[in-house]
Amino acid sequence: MEQFQPNANNILDVLYNKKPKYLPLYEHHIDIEFIEKFTGEELIGYRETEPEYFFKKVTEFWKNNTYDAFDFEAPICDVFPEHGAIMGGN
Repeated sequence: MEQFQPNANNILDVLYNKKPKYLPLYEHHIDIEFIEKFTGEELIGYRETEPEYFFKKVTEFWKNNTYDAFDFEAPICDVFPEHGAIMGGN
């Protein structure tokens, strides 16, 4: 079996209302906690200490599960704790 190669152009085709080569698999967001459960690897601790390793593992998850693209959401609620980013006016 041929190894899956992501192609973000499939996502762009859908966004521009064009027919892609195949229907791309899409998720708006998958939590790191879910990725950890699915892979059996603890990752969250590496986000700050070894970001290159952390992001390598996260992007591998998306590729290994045949996603053409992945999301990246900066967790602003973690930056401004206790709802400071949303209700705290920060």
